[in-house]
Amino acid sequence: MLNALFGLSYGGIIAGSYLIAKLTGVKGGADVTCIASFILFIVHIVLWPKLTTLAFTDWRNSLRGFLYGITQIFLFMAQDQAPTSTMLIASIAGALAGAWIGRLILKEHPSWNEIVAMLVAVGGTMLGFSGHIEANIWALLGGLIQGVTGVAARSLMKSKVSRRGAVGSGFFMLGVVMLVWLTVTKSMPPIANINSLGIIAVAIAAAASQYAFFQLYKIYSTQKATVFTLLRAPWGVALEGIFLGAGVGILKIISSVIVFLAALIALYRPKQSKSTSSV
Repeated sequence: MLNALFGLSYGGIIAGSYLIAKLTGVKGGADVTCIASFILFIVHIVLWPKLTTLAFTDWRNSLRGFLYGITQIFLFMAQDQAPTSTMLIASIAGALAGAWIGRLILKEHPSWNEIVAMLVAVGGTMLGFSGHIEANIWALLGGLIQGVTGVAARSLMKSKVSRRGAVGSGFFMLGVVMLVWLTVTKSMPPIANINSLGIIAVAIAAAASQYAFFQLYKIYSTQKATVFTLLRAPWGVALEGIFLGAGVGILKIISSVIVFLAALIALYRPKQSKSTSSV
């Protein structure tokens, strides 16, 4: 029961972290996220120096950290041009791709209800894919890369890299990639002009989302964990409506509801008959 509640709330953690970044930073929140990432890395290297240093020696973890940074560039570009909920809905394509990549690489076989959930989620995602064409393209690209990082996270659960080390090193990679991008595009504002409260808020939200990310892929199969990540779409719509009073189109609302139903379908576990369980 607790695992199910955690899975259902995970999307809210993700949507909330992106919304906070957008509201407090520039370029969709890239500046506050960049500084927050370096701060979180320093915290990890101080508290767990050996675990964090060791994480850099695992190629899968380094790849995940690099891809994580690239993903965020595309997603911040998207939400710089469109509402956070629009970006989240479009990026779901990556989560769907991650489920099937996980099936091929990790040799996981989805159950019938997980397959149905994926098909329902695809339909819901396509329904909400309207307006902000350029932003949707950026979000799609980021989402596709994000699917690979989900597989890498699942793979790390089977390696000797600790979760703390993976998160700490991941934030370092994210900070470096974001800093390079902001510098090349000349979008990095002076440090004194960056929202300090935004940095703190993003750091807390980002740390929560990353540890929740690893926990999700630890307790669930790649397919089921992926469906739970889809809930960032309805959560994004809800949070924008509650805190920003933002009006949302009917198609976006319907899309979010369909995605939520997909997660419930993935949760369904048919009861085994006594004769079957005794065999």
